[in-house]
Formats: sequence, structure tokens, C-alpha cells
Amino acid sequence: MDFGRPTGYEQGAGSRPAVVIGTDELNDSGAGLVIVAPLTTAQRGYPSRVRIRPGASGLRETGWAAVEHLRSISVLRLREYRGDVEPPVLDEIERVMSFLLYERPDGAPDS
Repeated sequence: MDFGRPTGYEQGAGSRPAVVIGTDELNDSGAGLVIVAPLTTAQRGYPSRVRIRPGASGLRETGWAAVEHLRSISVLRLREYRGDVEPPVLDEIERVMSFLLYERPDGAPDS
């Protein structure tokens, strides 16, 4: 992906790998957008980072999906296909997204 120039604490730094996590319906809708989580090599102990192992993912070393930096981007920013992540990794990204978007600070589920 070409994330462009970051501002403030945004993940960016030009071109970097990312996991496309939008639904097929969005990706194939003709909207010209995909939802992605950028990858980084720094885990930093954040609970919002999901491990992506090298191999089928196309990575040469372990990376971390920075789910706290989800972005909707134009498909024109896509550069090259690298590989796939395992379904359990996508499940973990979905779990983290749910935590980031819906979990109440006291840990009680929303009603």
C-alpha cells in the first residue's frame, strides 16, 4: 500500500504491507475503497496489534497488523499482492476491532 505521508501519530511512512480486511461486498462494490490494517514490525505491547507470521503472508519476518490504525483507502493505493493470512488471524483482527469499537471502559458488554 502507499499510505502517503503520515501526520501526528498516524501509521504511514509511504509504502508498507497491509491486511485488506473489508468485506468482499465492499471490495467488489465498485466504491473503489478497501479497509486495511497497516503492518509494522513493532509490536510495542499494544493489545490492538495482531501477529502476522512470515510464509504464506508473503512477509519475510513477523509483522503486526496495527488494527488501531484501520483506514479506508482508495484501491489506487494498492501496489502489489503479497500473500494471504490464515482465517484465525482474520478472526483475531475482527475480535480486536470489536474491542476497539464496542467495548465499554468498565469491561461490561454494551446492551
